[in-house]
Amino acid sequence: MDDGSIAIDITAAFGGGPITYFGQTYTEIYINTNGLITFGAPVTSYTPTGIDSITVPAIAPFWSDVDIRGTTDGDIYWDVDATTGKVTITWLDVASYGNNGTDRNSFQVILSDTGGDDLSVEFIYGDIEWTNGGFGSASVELRTVARRQPSLSFPALMMTPP
Repeated sequence: MDDGSIAIDITAAFGGGPITYFGQTYTEIYINTNGLITFGAPVTSYTPTGIDSITVPAIAPFWSDVDIRGTTDGDIYWDVDATTGKVTITWLDVASYGNNGTDRNSFQVILSDTGGDDLSVEFIYGDIEWTNGGFGSASVELRTVARRQPSLSFPALMMTPP
């Protein structure tokens, strides 16, 4: 899939109820192939033009033009765990759009139940071997509809764990 989203019911990880993200409650999230999680509606934009352009609340662990169409272009996995109260989304060994080489990225987001319908957000990064998916540098941000939260951008970051 390229530039798609899938809706995931996350209530099992949060005691069967909704979560609160910046004052709004949600029972599902949309996982986007391009390293973006949204609330309320899917987003299929592949160009990380700045999270301010998104009209729904979002979490961007690594928003760039990810392409998982090929058999060796990586995949996206998720787990909604009622026992631990966590939702884990993993982009594993994903390629960038138009990548003819072997550069791959692996990153993860963990949403954890902190009680009272609230959650914590944790970003975890493995190999980051590309930052430009062909149409702009990757963005890492949290966003509400009303205002943008603190953000980080990676215009030229290359990391490999020891």
